[in-house]
Amino acid sequence: LSVVEYDPGTHDLKTLSLHYFEEPELKDGFVQNVHIPKVRVDPDGRCAVMLIYGTRLVVLPFRRDTLTDEHEGVVGEGQKSSFLPSYIIDVRELDEKLLNIIDMQFLYGYYEPTLLILYEPNQTWPGRVAVRQDTCSIVAISLNIMQKVHPVIWSLSNLPFDCTQALAVPKPIGGVVIFAVNSLLYLNQSVPPYGVSLNSLTNGTTVFPLRFQEGLKITLD
Repeated sequence: LSVVEYDPGTHDLKTLSLHYFEEPELKDGFVQNVHIPKVRVDPDGRCAVMLIYGTRLVVLPFRRDTLTDEHEGVVGEGQKSSFLPSYIIDVRELDEKLLNIIDMQFLYGYYEPTLLILYEPNQTWPGRVAVRQDTCSIVAISLNIMQKVHPVIWSLSNLPFDCTQALAVPKPIGGVVIFAVNSLLYLNQSVPPYGVSLNSLTNGTTVFPLRFQEGLKITLD
């Protein structure tokens, strides 16, 4: 993982730090990284996380005293490191079923950086939904960077099997939109889950409560 900043003086990118995660104990026997690493940044600029080897989260905390410069439009002066030491979370220690991560996003409006993870603990495929359906789940983890504790504050299971990605909704609405192949779901910790069916293929493939809106054209603003 490399962290770079834009240098307006040279009109170029300047490397701030390099982070190496190739230790054998991290690889769990993998000879190559078959899982494409995912990088997400907290919207309030408190930390970044990277998913490596499918089951480990690298947490890179940002120094709080450098954030005032960033909010004023000045990107770090380079006089000292903008980061605190990184550390690694094994997501299987949070929940042994937290496998096959599909997507992850930081949520808006939480006191601590809160990471929502969309995953499928028991995988299925379209030809098997007759006997195994609604296999996706979400879990939201609060990251206490200073104490390095990460309680699970929200979880929900039995989401449609064809969920593909998550999109955090900014305040004041909050929550998250889950994109599935045949449906759209809106989930929020404080309100019941809500979903709409995009076509008739959800009949027989999910028991998640979806609203059928025939003839209605849906666009994302």
